[in-house]
Amino acid sequence: MLSETRPEWVQVELGIAAAGAVVVPIYPSSSPEECEWVIGDSGAVAVIFENAAQLAKVEHVRERLPEFRHGIVVDGAVGETVSLEQLRVWGRAGERSELERRVAGVRRDDPALIIYTSGTTGRPKGCVLTHRNMTACCRVTEELEIIGAEDIAYLFLPLAHVFAQVVQLSAAAVGGVVAYCSGEASAIVPDCTQVRPTCVPSVPRIFEKVHALFASQVPADTLATAVDVGSAVNRIRRAGDAVPEELRRAFEQFDEQLFSRVRAVFGGRLRVPISGAAPIAPEILEFFHAAGVPVYEGYGLSESASVGTLNTREAFKIGTVGRPVPGCEVRIAEDGEITMRGPHIFAGYWNNPEATAEMLVDGWLLTGDLGSIDEDGFVTITGRKKDIASKGSPPLSPSSRCIHRCAGSSRPPSTKRMRGAQRWRRSRSSPSSITISRRRPGS
Repeated sequence: MLSETRPEWVQVELGIAAAGAVVVPIYPSSSPEECEWVIGDSGAVAVIFENAAQLAKVEHVRERLPEFRHGIVVDGAVGETVSLEQLRVWGRAGERSELERRVAGVRRDDPALIIYTSGTTGRPKGCVLTHRNMTACCRVTEELEIIGAEDIAYLFLPLAHVFAQVVQLSAAAVGGVVAYCSGEASAIVPDCTQVRPTCVPSVPRIFEKVHALFASQVPADTLATAVDVGSAVNRIRRAGDAVPEELRRAFEQFDEQLFSRVRAVFGGRLRVPISGAAPIAPEILEFFHAAGVPVYEGYGLSESASVGTLNTREAFKIGTVGRPVPGCEVRIAEDGEITMRGPHIFAGYWNNPEATAEMLVDGWLLTGDLGSIDEDGFVTITGRKKDIASKGSPPLSPSSRCIHRCAGSSRPPSTKRMRGAQRWRRSRSSPSSITISRRRPGS
């Protein structure tokens, strides 16, 4: 499947699954040579293209793809291809019993997706994710109440990314709604204003840009005080205590003049914003938590179907990537490497048993990342194993081998509740002094 994120992508994916075949996503930004590798290595016999421009990439290398036989174009037939609408017509005319036979023949451990990941060296490798892997991820999102039947998930990530796949399938599993980005990155803020999503899976860049916008409109000292006040109020409320009157008044002014505008960027209803795929600065997370947009950082790999650890509303610690999700075990090896296992771990690399053997050992996924697990079970990433080895330095290793199995504990980490309030009292910066540009966020 070679297309931007759009409803037809998912319609095709579900049709392929029902037919008992395997979906192989390709990033829409891929070059002709990258498309050739993925199509050729996977042995794909059919390719669904979004439009003529995507088709042209593969036509350029088609003579080197002997197994490629069928081309379908979403936006209408081009040359010898057929349109997606024509494919639907043929499907409606087919025998219902054949579809039922194929659906019944799909097994849990059959491949559902082959996600190609570049890694750090060599050709991209195809991560084989089974139906068992993907349904395990759906159960995790349901158990953690990330997406429910009443939720709207806004999806702008490419569906060639497994994180987007998990969100899409999880929403479908519980009857939630998925709204797809209407255009380029510039459409994200207007889309959110209109759709008012409750869940937004994202990469850090989106949150970084929103933070930078407000940071450019508010004096640095005032912004720092606002974050301190908001953080202090949040800590007190989580503990079930009453907010002191002076602090409450300060928070209400900051909320009216600043924090409400931050929430409005995302539509005002955002409940579960998730940041993954790259680190995000703690000060940015603190800003959004103070503003009532609690961005939760998580950690996973393509080989773990993007699932591994996650901060949640009930248990989060800024500066970590959260606790292992239900059903996932995380272990720190003797050399400091993070390893994990569970029903979400991939079956191996497509046609690459040697690479599979290096990545999977006794059921444990060797992530290649270094990290630690604290006394509350939160995981922190400290570096890459290959980076340490290339510098000739000894890897960071904990004093003992640590194993953490997520057991559903929801106790938040202890903190000094009034730290932000004390800083505010010292500064005595008045909330009424905030000056914010009238330029709309995202404009």
